[in-house]
Amino acid sequence: QLLKVNADNANVSVNLEIDDDLPAIHADKSNMEEMITNLVSNAIKYNKKNGTVSLSIKKHNNGDICINCIDTGIGMPKEALPRLFEEFFRVRSQATHHITGTGLGLSIVKEIVEAHGGNISVESELGKGTTFSVKLPVSGNIG
Repeated sequence: QLLKVNADNANVSVNLEIDDDLPAIHADKSNMEEMITNLVSNAIKYNKKNGTVSLSIKKHNNGDICINCIDTGIGMPKEALPRLFEEFFRVRSQATHHITGTGLGLSIVKEIVEAHGGNISVESELGKGTTFSVKLPVSGNIG
């Protein structure tokens, strides 16, 4: 709901799929909200008109929680992916010159995920979109 206005203004639809039987995890609620808000906000900002953002939160086979944020946006070049979680790094291109930001969001997301004993990965293809995958252990430690 928090990002509905942004999505509507960008002509992007947001889909949410959450497993019914998710186990509770030991996590800081505000950190989890910040992580998900950052991922979904970026997926909206870097999407195409009439694009889609799909957020799913599911239980993995080993019991971990898996959060996937998939967009149909502009994507990123492969050479940018290794630096994506660095502070102040932003992918610069003709398609992104009008998008504002500090380049801190994804570094914060990574810090939150790792502080909770999890990991984050990204896959992207120019012109086709991006997928961020977060895995959080059910018995995660807040560091």
